[in-house]
This record gives sequence, C-alpha cells and structure tokens, in this order.
Amino acid sequence: MKLFYTLLVYSLCVLAVSGNKSSHIIPSSVNIGVLLSFNSTIGRVAKPAIEAAVEAVNSNENILSRTRLNMVMKDTKCDRMIGMIEGLNLMQNQVVAILGPQSSDIARLISEAAKEVQVPVISFAATDPDLNSTQFPYFIQATHNDYSQMSAVADLVEYFEWRKVAIIYIDSEYGRSGMHALEDVLQSGKDSDIVFNRAPLMPNASTSEIDVLLFNLNSMGSRVFIVHFNSVDKEFGLFSAAKRLGMMANGYAWVATDWLSTALDSSEPVELFNTMEIVQGVISLRRHIPDSVAKRNFDWTWIKTGSSGLNSHAYSAYDSVWIVAEAIHRFLNEQEEEPKFSATGRLKNLEIFQGGSSLLRIVLTRTNFTGLTGQIRFNSDRTIANSTFEVINVEGTGSRVVGYWSKSFGLSLLSPDILHRKSLDDPTRTTKKSHQLHGVVWPGESLIKPKESAIASTRKTLRIGVPYRVDFKNIVTIGNDDGNTSAKGYCIDIFKQAIGLLPDPPSYSFVVIGNGIDSPNYDELIKMVANDSLDAVVGDIAIVASRTLLVDFTQPFMDSGLVIIAPFRKINVNAWAFLRPFSVQLWSVIGFLFLFVGLVIWILEHRVNEDFRGPPRRQITTVIWFSLSTMFQSQRQTAESALGRIVLLIWFFVVLILNSNYVASLTSILTVQHMTSPVKGIHSLLNSSDPIGFHSGTGIENFLNKRANVSMSRLKPLKKAADYVKALELGPKEDGGVAAIIEQIPYAKIFTARHCKFKIIDDRFKRGRWGFAFQKGSPLVKPISTAILEIIEIGDLQRISDKWELSNHGCSADSDSITSNKQNLQSFWGLFLMCGVACCLALLIFFARLLCQYRWFVNSRDVESSPFDYISDRDGCKRGSIKNAMVFLDKKEDLSSVRKGKSSRGGENVVQRFDQVPPSLTDGSIQKSN
Repeated sequence: MKLFYTLLVYSLCVLAVSGNKSSHIIPSSVNIGVLLSFNSTIGRVAKPAIEAAVEAVNSNENILSRTRLNMVMKDTKCDRMIGMIEGLNLMQNQVVAILGPQSSDIARLISEAAKEVQVPVISFAATDPDLNSTQFPYFIQATHNDYSQMSAVADLVEYFEWRKVAIIYIDSEYGRSGMHALEDVLQSGKDSDIVFNRAPLMPNASTSEIDVLLFNLNSMGSRVFIVHFNSVDKEFGLFSAAKRLGMMANGYAWVATDWLSTALDSSEPVELFNTMEIVQGVISLRRHIPDSVAKRNFDWTWIKTGSSGLNSHAYSAYDSVWIVAEAIHRFLNEQEEEPKFSATGRLKNLEIFQGGSSLLRIVLTRTNFTGLTGQIRFNSDRTIANSTFEVINVEGTGSRVVGYWSKSFGLSLLSPDILHRKSLDDPTRTTKKSHQLHGVVWPGESLIKPKESAIASTRKTLRIGVPYRVDFKNIVTIGNDDGNTSAKGYCIDIFKQAIGLLPDPPSYSFVVIGNGIDSPNYDELIKMVANDSLDAVVGDIAIVASRTLLVDFTQPFMDSGLVIIAPFRKINVNAWAFLRPFSVQLWSVIGFLFLFVGLVIWILEHRVNEDFRGPPRRQITTVIWFSLSTMFQSQRQTAESALGRIVLLIWFFVVLILNSNYVASLTSILTVQHMTSPVKGIHSLLNSSDPIGFHSGTGIENFLNKRANVSMSRLKPLKKAADYVKALELGPKEDGGVAAIIEQIPYAKIFTARHCKFKIIDDRFKRGRWGFAFQKGSPLVKPISTAILEIIEIGDLQRISDKWELSNHGCSADSDSITSNKQNLQSFWGLFLMCGVACCLALLIFFARLLCQYRWFVNSRDVESSPFDYISDRDGCKRGSIKNAMVFLDKKEDLSSVRKGKSSRGGENVVQRFDQVPPSLTDGSIQKSN
C-alpha cells in the first residue's frame, strides 16, 4: 500500500512539472542585428565569421535547442549617416541585440538610440575608451579598448627610454580619444615629463596635406612617431609620404597601433609585397589570440571555404555571437516567456525591448566561457578581461613577434597565457613586470635604437636672426670681420657660449634683420620664427605672454622691465625747506589733530581743572596754547582727570613719532638730497597730459597704449640715444620734446651712465626678462636653457656683463635714482586712527558719566545731597530745561571734596560734600555764585 501511495505522489509531481513546462513559451526564433561595413578591412572578415558562428549556434543542441537565431545584417558603407539609418532599421525588426558597429563614431550614434529602446549593442571592433562610460549604458565592448592598447604603447615608450614623441592621429572623436588616452597613461607613469607633439590629420587628407604635416614634424626635430588610425585606412599614404621625405631611414622610429597589423594581415599577397616595402622597421600591436583546438579548427574551416585576409577581428566577431547566444539562452530560461516589445513615444516606429536590461545584466555578469580569443568574461568596469597584445616588427617580406604585452606582466618574451600557467603551477613565482623584448630592426635596417629628437636634418645650418640695432651696440650689434658680417655684443656672447656647451653643437649662421638706420620691430622678428623664415632669434628679446603663443623661449639670461628716464636738476635749500618733509595733506591733518586734541582735553578738564576755566576768551587762548605747546611738551597746564591723562599720553606718543620723522626727513633734505625732477613716478606721469617717449620697435608702445591706457597722441617713438637726449632737453612744452621716456632697465642703465643729467625715477613698474626665441617644439630649447643656467652658476654671466660694460656707471655716486623724501598721509594713517579712536572713546565715556549725573541732579529733591554749587534764574530751576543743562555742564566739579557712597535709602549712589552746606541752600532757594 505504501508503494502505491509513493507512485501516486510521484505521478502527480511529474504531471505538475509537465504542466508547468507546457506553460513555458519558447519562441521559435530570436532576431539579432548585425551592423557592418561589408567592404572594409574588418567587415570582409567579420561577416563570414558571424555567419559561421550563427550556423554553429543553430546546429548546437545544448544551447537554444528549440530557438533559432535569426540574423539581420545591414551595411553601413563606412558612413556615419548611413550607419545611423541602418541601425534604426535594425531596431524596427524587433532585434534583442545588435552586433557591431565596427566604427567608434557610428557606435556613438547607435548607442544613443539603443539606450532609448533598451537593446544591448555588443561591438567587437569599436575601441574608443569613451564608449565605456555611463553615457552609453547599453553599449558593450567585446574587445579591448584603446586605453589598454595605449598602456601597451606607453610601456614601449618607457622601454625604449624616449622622452619626446609625436602623436599622429585621425582628427575625429575616435582619434582624439585615443590620443588623450595615450597622454593620460604616459603622464600618470613614472616618466611624466614626456613631451608630446600632437599632429591631427583629417580622414580625407590629401597627399600635400600629409607632406606638410610630416615636414613640420621633421623640422621640429621629431624622430619618434606614434600613429593611431582607423583600421579602414589602409592606403598607407602616411608611410609613403614619410618614405618620400626620407623619414623611413636610419634614426627614425615608428610605432603603430593595431590598425596596421590588421591591415597587413588582411592584405592580398601581391598587395602585401608592395606594402611591406614602405613599412620596413615599423613596430605595431596585434591582439594576441592564444593557440587552441577551436582556433585551429576555425582556421582550417576558413581556408577550406576559400576566404582570405584572416585577422584578429574575425575571432572577436565569432566570439561575440556566442556571447549573445549564451545570454539569450539564460534569458529565456529565466523569463520563461518570449521577448516582448512595447511602443515608445520618443522614437517613432520603434519599440522598447522589455527584457533589455535583464539581457544586458546577464551579458555583463554571467558571461564566462572559453572562446577563440581565450577566456571571455567582463570586468566590473564593463571592459573585456583578456586584453593582451603581440608586439610585431615589420621586417623583410613579413612580420615577426618580438614580444607580448599584458596588464599583469607588461612587456615579456613569453606569451601571457604561458606566464599565467607558470604562475598557477608555481604560486611563489613573482609577477613583477620585467619589460623584455627581442631585438628590433628599425627603419633603415638599423639595430640601434633611434633617439627621440634631433636637430632637423632638412637644414644643415640653423638660421639665427639677429636684430640690427641703431644704438646700445654693447647689447647686440653687427660687425664686419675680414669682409664677413658677424654679430657681436652681450647677448651674442651668451648665445655662443651656450651653443658651445651642447654635447653635439649644431652649425648656424646669423641672419641680420634690419638696416642699421631704423631698429627692427621685435614682434615681426617673432613672427618670422613662427612662420619658419628663421629657426631662432637671439638678442634682447623680451619674454612676453603673447609671444609665447608663437615661439618657445629659453631660460631667461637677464632680468628686464620698464622704468622711467627723466631729467633732473640740482636744487638749493630755500627759506621754505622746513616745510618739505611733510606733504600738504599731511600738514593739514596734523594741524587739525592739534586743534581736535586740544578741544577734547578742554572738554574733559573743563569741569574739574581750574586752568581750563574762566572767561570764554581765556579758555580759547588756553586751548590753542595748550595744543601747540604739546609739540614740545612745554605746556603749563596739567590734566587732572583720568580720561584727560590717557588722551594726553597717546597724543604725546603721536607727537614723538611725528617729531622723529620730521627731523630725519629734514636732515636728509638739507644734507643729502639736492636733486629733483618734475616727474615723481609712473602714476603722476600717466595721469598727466605730457608726451611720453619710448624705444621704437620694442613693444613698449603696445603696453602703454593697451595696458596703461595712454593715448597714442601722447606717445612719441625714439630711435637712438641722441634722440633721447634731444627730446628730454626740449621738455614736454616744446614741439618734439617729452616729459620722460619709458625704457627697459638694461638700456636705461646704459643711457643714464653716459648722460648724467638724466636719471631713473623710482623702481621698475613692469617686470620682464630676456630670452632666446626658437620655433615651437624645437629640441634646442631645453639643452640651451640648461647651458644658460650653467653659465649663470659658474659666474660667466657676470664676466660677459663686465666685458661689455653693462655693470659700469660713469656718473658720480650722488646721481643715483631719484626718490622722494617727502612723507605723506599714508605713512601715518594708522597712528592718526589710534589717536582719533582714543579721543572719541574718552568723549563717549565722559558724556555718559555726565548724563547720569545730570539725571540724578534733575530727579533729586534733596538739595543737601547735591555735590555741586549751582545757580538758578529768578523764576527757579525748571527741571529738564536746556538752560539748566548748560548751567550744569559749565559748573565746576569739586573733586577734592566729594566721594562716592551708597545711600541708606533705595541703595542709590549719591555724592556728599564733606564741608558744610551753605544755609542759603536749606530754604530751597538757589543763589547765584561768582
């Protein structure tokens, strides 16, 4: 009987499960879209690989046994707009996933629409690292992105110890993203001082445009080039132009990303022979596909079908189909219903895939199988896990693998899968990156590693521009030695010595700029360097922000800046010299303070000090006398109140400081300073309407007009020192004269040393420095800057300065720069503020205390309790009247006969007299006192 019930229960369970399975709806087919460019390098191998993978999935009973993958293919024709349209067409066919596109630019457009309809897009060729961001949540890169590839390139740069590289890239979102990824990796490494030359190239660039780009890079001394193109660009026009310009020869290095290896692997034998000739010695990356039985079977099938041009993208395309198939298989088992679509209001004629988010999650979190490309799974950051590369070197009629790269092992001689197996067999084995490669054959069949930069080989001799100045020839001048034109001067000696310190000094020739009659315009000299008319300019070249946009400057070798040159005259001490130490404004404030402090002391002392009482005329005289006598501390009156003494103490301190400064300034005026100038400083000069002279061609005119807002009508250009003398002697009132001249410090010192009646007024008001100007990216800038620093450190800079008499002054010691000894209000405002605050606080306390006394006086009914003698008019004292208040304020307070105490009634403070109260006060009458 038990057996019967057991069988019955089991039968019911089987029926229940069978009934449940019968309710599980399994679709007969599922649509997946494929977006390719059929006639491209990638498309020609990806299309048959995807078709083979779909056929393998549909014939496999272990996956999607009752559901068939239905593939819908669209051709983008390598066009963004067509790719966008075809992608939307795929979404109208209710596809649950899209394979491709191969172009990163098209992938950006498709991913925006895929986010709206929630259809995962799985690309096996789009490597733009920006596509892996949260901006494209439904986009999955089933291949390495360019960030991992650029990490491999950065390790190559580090391995070969290059410090300057030129990055040539397609000027598109794909190319720019790859370039920025490489810069980020290089700058985040231990060698973060690597110099980049960015060289963008339009996708449809002509041969002449390629020639110009390469010529400019070569002229700047670039020798290491990193090329990042799309894999569809296989015309090799860049390398053809480089070979034509002699840049595929000994001394150059070329590193290409995986586009080159893809193009080489896909080329036909005849085409490959011609291609190999122009890319000899180039290093490229290729995705590493580990050897396996499945890979060998796929290769054999590929050859058997008569296909050619097999490359790594075919393996990735094949695996991407299995990624989707595995995910759909799990999705159908979990959802237990066929995929559903619903209408969306944002995109017309498109439907939202209801299970899109679930399918996306399954792909990212549950994909884990071994495909043709190795172990396939996704990291937490949505990147593919097995990003490994082969480093290949093009040599002879083919290419050879010189090493491998992986994130875990870096550059290695063994493949990463072998190293990984060894690390598993021996857990104690270190996984430290060793960075090793086999020998590389460089362009020109050289085995010697190229240097990262060199002096441009297109010119054997550097063209160094030298300004032919009219005057100040000890700075820079043009001479004639044995019939040959030569440059001389302070700046030229520094340049020659700096060049001589280089390990491999280049040859150069000086190019004279100017006619010796008019000094050349220095901004035009900078433009000549920028437009490649000159390689460099040496001389008195000021380093200005606007010029740094056009050229590169070396380390400065002289401090410069702008100062004022003005005439001066000796003055005799006159009868009013004693007023010169202080300015008019300061004298006015001092006079006001004397009267103000005297008035404050009178208010504080009037009710308690007999010296400050009496008739009005006497009191006014006393205040004035007391105020002035405090200057010498000879006042007869003394302060009796505490507040008065505090104010007087602070005032004595102020007077002491003023006296000390006055004596010091007057002594200096009478004994040392016997010169003056009508120009007192830059502010007085700019605020006036007088004409201002400047050295023509030096850029000072632009500074005064645009930065200092000086009208052009006030600016007068001057060519040479003789013009300076004439203009200053004429003065601002005469035609052709100027009030002052704005000049750079080195010239100003030379001029004033030779003409002692003109001097430098005040310190420099604009700082600057001199340096040598070279073309942007010139490799000479850094070594010459280092050489200049060495010249400064060993003391040769001062020796050269002495040789050209830049440090000698011909005038006597009393002709130093004019400075003013006159003190102004700004020097003492803190002192005056302290005194004013003390006076105001004292008055505030005094009047507060007086108000309390007055209120008590008004409210008191008991005359005997008053400590004051007071007077009433004939009508009696009216409480709170103004006259009462004035009388109360003027009455003397007898401090010697009062004391404070506590009243026995109400605890009020009262003041009691010690002497006897006059009888006249007892009857309530108020008698008038004298």
